[in-house]
Amino acid sequence: WMRQTLQQAEATYVDVIVFPALIGHFFATAKEFVTTTKELSKKFPNILICPGSYWEKIAEHTYHTSMVLQNGQIIAQQRQLYLANWEREYNLCRGDELIMFHYNNIKMALILSTDVFYPQIARYSAMHGVEIVLSPIAITEPTSYAKQLSGLWQNVQQNLFFAIESAFIGE
Repeated sequence: WMRQTLQQAEATYVDVIVFPALIGHFFATAKEFVTTTKELSKKFPNILICPGSYWEKIAEHTYHTSMVLQNGQIIAQQRQLYLANWEREYNLCRGDELIMFHYNNIKMALILSTDVFYPQIARYSAMHGVEIVLSPIAITEPTSYAKQLSGLWQNVQQNLFFAIESAFIGE
């Protein structure tokens, strides 16, 4: 599915693509997810790819993590900064820094999953000159159009940056 989506993106000259959060759970391991997405990005070297997210394990800590790749290389990696109740129940750990990076002279950041509901992250991004936010998210039940708009879209309106968001809604 990711390969097919990237082929369609390449055929229509897409520069940046964002897949939904938690795509990494469709792979046997986090390592397989990272390796596979690196290989995919080599096949589509002209597309900046945010392949969704996965649970990154480091020693006894587990983080909800996303990344941005181009031509097989990880350009930026972001750990979720705030945790929803359901994420705390999984004993996930928080990241401690918002990573910003440049692509084609455009300053970008990743705002991951439930971090979109914390306006201080978007505001911090805007205050540091971020022009485009990439956002793989997953909204758990109950879902609604209003809940979707209360996240990143609201922050785009208030902070005057652009965003590319891709979401799993529900399951």
